[in-house]
Amino acid sequence: MSFFKRNFGEDFRLYVSKSRLKRVEELLTGSRMSVKEIASRMGYIDSCYLNKLFRQHHGVTPMQYRKMYASEK
Repeated sequence: MSFFKRNFGEDFRLYVSKSRLKRVEELLTGSRMSVKEIASRMGYIDSCYLNKLFRQHHGVTPMQYRKMYASEK
């Protein structure tokens, strides 16, 4: 077992992926940047790939997530 997994409970790639998606959440709810801009800023290949990952993790697209958050305010 790697040092990182022993100390953080998950492998490094998963940790980085979750951290990036958490930052995407912050940008979606705290800025007016487009999903395409966010994908580019966060180093994703393109917005389609970000949409796919985000949906796998949250069950909704980034735009649906943004709308849900906006309706809670």
